[in-house]
Amino acid sequence: MEKTSSLVHFCFISCLVFFIFAASWYHPSNSSSPDNTLQTTWRTFKNRIFSNSVLETRVQESIDHAAETPQHPLDPLTAPEINSVRTILSSYEPFASTFPIIHSLTLDEPDKLEVLRWRKGDRFPPRKAFVLAMLNGESHVLTVDLDSSRVTSHTINPRSGYPMLSVEDILAASKVSFSNTEFNKSIAARGISLSELICLTPFAG
Repeated sequence: MEKTSSLVHFCFISCLVFFIFAASWYHPSNSSSPDNTLQTTWRTFKNRIFSNSVLETRVQESIDHAAETPQHPLDPLTAPEINSVRTILSSYEPFASTFPIIHSLTLDEPDKLEVLRWRKGDRFPPRKAFVLAMLNGESHVLTVDLDSSRVTSHTINPRSGYPMLSVEDILAASKVSFSNTEFNKSIAARGISLSELICLTPFAG
């Protein structure tokens, strides 16, 4: 059964290749010169493979992100809005001398009832950005109102909302398990080599 399946697969690929070659040779040419005919046939063959065949890879049209605008209250921040947040924070007094490291910059979602009442064509609820930043060893959680171009909320070292783990943190945490004797014994009891095991920290959420 396996041999039959392989034979069918081979025949299908062979027919496909033959079809591509045959189609390229029957493409019309406007020149009677042997050299030009050969070049045209070769160009046609390449075009059929790389432009018109099943092997085609289309180039996606470029998108002008700088011109993007939100279409729904829950749409993520656009490139212009992200740039606006940076401008607002750059002139914000606590960050005037040193710009913080931005760990997270997302849409501060509007109230659910406002979203449910919204209809296409209505004015958007206030667009706000939720910012999680790090400066001088302290975590800063901010809300930036894009309509008024100002910071409306700023908390330092809150109980929650600390920056994400860095790569160094993740690598250090992945080694902790292997330093535990009971953990190593439980893995060995399952017949698993420690060299084949990777421990990763859970992602937030």
